[in-house]
Amino acid sequence: MIFLYIILLILMILVVLFIFTGKNDMLSQFKDRQELSLSEIYNQYFSTADISRDVFEELWKELSSWLEINPSLLRPDDAFNKDLAPEKGNEWDHPVGLMPDMIQTKFKKAGLTLPDLSQVHTVRDYILLVAKAVNGNRRRKCESC
Repeated sequence: MIFLYIILLILMILVVLFIFTGKNDMLSQFKDRQELSLSEIYNQYFSTADISRDVFEELWKELSSWLEINPSLLRPDDAFNKDLAPEKGNEWDHPVGLMPDMIQTKFKKAGLTLPDLSQVHTVRDYILLVAKAVNGNRRRKCESC
């Protein structure tokens, strides 16, 4: 019986190490990246886009939290299938794999037609697409005021 508990404990330790090792590998690619404030990111990459600063900041923080990445290290050109992709074996519970559901939920809440998600390749694509849902949801709330 004790032997069974020891094997179970060893398996649990290996699972935990496997999970944290995969996450650290993904985050290690950002360690040498210069940090930018949200204002700098907005001014450099989104100020000419059809998105307000407050919506941008809300979505940027939400996405970086979802991905568990420091928001000052995330960049608009980071690709979900490359820069932010899960390590082999960690695909099932990785946030990038769950993003289509998150996007669809936002659009349903806003009462908008579900978008073509095959066009969402980068962080910029995500921010600009989801901003439509956020703006649509805010418009619906204002109409009911």
